[in-house]
Amino acid sequence: IPFALAWFFINYLPVANLVPLLNPFAYRFLYLVSMGYFLLLALALERLGVFLERRFPPVRWALIVRVAAVAVLVSASLPLNEYFKNNIVNCREMVKAFPDSSRPHRILGMEYLARRQYDKAIAHFEKYLQTPARNPAVLEPREDFVIYHALGQCYVDDMETGIAYFEKARALYPYAVGVHADLAKAHLRKGSYALSFESARRALELEPRFTLSYVYAVHSLVELG
Repeated sequence: IPFALAWFFINYLPVANLVPLLNPFAYRFLYLVSMGYFLLLALALERLGVFLERRFPPVRWALIVRVAAVAVLVSASLPLNEYFKNNIVNCREMVKAFPDSSRPHRILGMEYLARRQYDKAIAHFEKYLQTPARNPAVLEPREDFVIYHALGQCYVDDMETGIAYFEKARALYPYAVGVHADLAKAHLRKGSYALSFESARRALELEPRFTLSYVYAVHSLVELG
């Protein structure tokens, strides 16, 4: 029992926020703290079983208490399996529980973009941009250029709109190599080879090892003669 108590408090103190921290990281480390708590709970259940066997023999109360504890924990865990199935299921539940939170929409947008479900991705990215940032774990300003970059990637059949979003992302953060590379690709598909080469050249200035930028630059120069 002293060991379990010590485990709980020693691991809890660094994340108890007694000294205010910029990142409230306690919720991520309570798994470690909970080992002491559950050890205490296990000892209490063990002693409860022994007490009941002494008080009400010959029933095997210790076994009954253990089976009951396992049954309760399993029944509480099984419904969470669906909740943690994947990011999409998880974030949909977060949207239901916290409709004012913006972050689930950002994650959903990225998930749908990776699955090439562009209409759904666009809807969630726009919802993210319209919702004030209320996630307490994100205290720095939102990196909206990432969202505008992702929105540009969604418009695979509308180069004009895609380029407009890429330009907005570049204006917000001109050092994002991927934005310049995607701009080069979009201009290349549109047939604006001079603009494509300029974007590819800028991407190479920022990151000379970004291979696709060479491909776009060479393609643009070939088309320009």
